[in-house]
Amino acid sequence: MTVIATVWRTAFLFVYFLFNYT
Repeated sequence: MTVIATVWRTAFLFVYFLFNYT
């Protein structure tokens, strides 16, 4: 797993939770 993949996954999860929170 590369660093970029980890950052992309974290950003995706952040947006996912953000949309679910609303």
